[in-house]
Amino acid sequence: MIASALSNKVGQVTYHFYFQLLDSGQELVGYFQWDPFITIEKRS
Repeated sequence: MIASALSNKVGQVTYHFYFQLLDSGQELVGYFQWDPFITIEKRS
């Protein structure tokens, strides 16, 4: 996954992604979560 954003503010943010994974037969493999932590700094 590739994401980009523009921000005029600095700080920190944590996103919360929840998803299910299916195999090629559309059978459930499991549920997962990913919580990336991002720091936004002033660009010089």
